[in-house]
Amino acid sequence: MSSSLYSKLFLTSYYFTIAIRKKPQKGIIESRRFKAEYVMPATRANWCADPMLIDYESKTYLFYEAVDGNHGRIEVAEINEDCTVGEPTVLLSGECHYSYPFVFSHDGEYYMIPESSAANEVRLYKAHTSWPRNQASSIYWHRHNRRTALPAFYHQHTPRT
Repeated sequence: MSSSLYSKLFLTSYYFTIAIRKKPQKGIIESRRFKAEYVMPATRANWCADPMLIDYESKTYLFYEAVDGNHGRIEVAEINEDCTVGEPTVLLSGECHYSYPFVFSHDGEYYMIPESSAANEVRLYKAHTSWPRNQASSIYWHRHNRRTALPAFYHQHTPRT
C-alpha cells in the first residue's frame, strides 16, 4: 500500500466517540438526523467506542472501550438525567487490549465478556456485589485459535462454546 493511501485511510483526524441521546417518550426517533444531547470528549489519541447500556437499580450505566494511545481498556460510568456521563471507573486494563464489553444478566447475576483476542482467550467475568463499579476475576477462560470466531451461548443451564 502506498504511503499516501495509508495516510488517507489511517492517519486522519477522525476518531471514535460515543454520543448520547434521551430515548423518546413513545414511538421511535422520527428525525433522520441524530442530535446528541451529550458527546463524550475524545481526541485522536484518547477516544472511546463500543458502548453497552445496562439498566440497574433505576440507573443506566454505560460500559465502553476507552483507548489511550493504542491500549484499550474497559470503563463504566453512570449516565446522568441530563445525558452527561459521571466519573468513569476502569474495570479492566493491563493484560491485553480490551474492547467491546458484552454485558448481560442471567438468573439475577451480571456477567461481561470483553473482546480480548490479543490474549488469545475468551474471558467471562462475573460481577461482584459492588457491581457495576467493580468486576470479579474471570471465572471462565477458553483458549482459542486467533483465526476462529468463538461464539458463546447458554444451553440447558451450562455455558457452551
